Amino acid sequence: MSSPRNNHRYSAQGRRSRSNSPQRGSGNYRSRSRDNRKGSYSRSPRRGEVKDSFTQIYVARLDRATGEEDLQRAFAKFGKIKELALKHTFAFIDYEDHDSAIRAIRDMNRTRFVNGETLLVEQSGT
Repeated sequence: MSSPRNNHRYSAQGRRSRSNSPQRGSGNYRSRSRDNRKGSYSRSPRRGEVKDSFTQIYVARLDRATGEEDLQRAFAKFGKIKELALKHTFAFIDYEDHDSAIRAIRDMNRTRFVNGETLLVEQSGT
C-alpha cells in the first residue's frame, strides 16, 4: 500500500505511520529491556560496593570558608596525599595507597570539622 516515494506504512485501521521499524503488533518487534543488555555501562563500583584498591576519597559538606590547608592538615595524618582538589563545598583527596584512604574514611566520616560542619567522607566514584 505504500508508494516507493515515501516510507508510510498503513495499520489495520488505515492509519499512516512514518516509522521504518517494525510495528509492535507485527511480531517482529523486540523489547530492549535491561535484561537483554550485555555487561554494565558503569566503570565505577555501585553505591555500597567497595572497590578493593581505591585511593581517592570524596569529602562533602565543607563550609565555603574551609581551605586546602585545612584539608591538608587534617587528612595528611592518614597517609601521603598525591593530589587534593577543593571545589566550593566538596573535595577529592587522592592518597598514595589504599589503606590510607580506608583510614581517612573510617576516622573522618561524620566528624565535626574546622568551621563546625559535619563531614561526609566516602570512597570516590571515580
